[in-house]
Amino acid sequence: MIQRIQTIYLLLAGVMPAFTFCLPLARFTQGEQTCLLYGCHYDAAQMAEMAGRHPFGLAVLGLLALLLPLIAIGGFKNRKRQLRQTHWAVALQVGWLLTYAAYSLSVANRTGADFTPGIGLAFPLLAIILLLLAARGIRKDEALVRAADRIR
Repeated sequence: MIQRIQTIYLLLAGVMPAFTFCLPLARFTQGEQTCLLYGCHYDAAQMAEMAGRHPFGLAVLGLLALLLPLIAIGGFKNRKRQLRQTHWAVALQVGWLLTYAAYSLSVANRTGADFTPGIGLAFPLLAIILLLLAARGIRKDEALVRAADRIR
């Protein structure tokens, strides 16, 4: 139902991970050479050791984090399941952030490059905030329905 505010929050939280695929998440610099990390690939035109590598963990978790809030929108009739899916989506976003940290530290240690976080890192954090707001709205709806059932 689009009338509920948590549907808007879930829709926005579902769109946020898509930005991680098109905006740089990290920049690795080693002297004059630079390498950019995106959600599904490295832009390593200058760093030969990073060419041909793909962060599959980030890509898989990013796709799951993109799909789960959108699936949760369809479960508006079963609020408990929708709330559970929202909590799983938060866990996926946190898992994505941990995977991002592991990939970034791994590349920085392996190549000896300097690591700088990119603008794309803000979108998973915004998605977590939106998912928590959606969970709060779902809990309010559940409390409202329970109160209406008690009145009957």
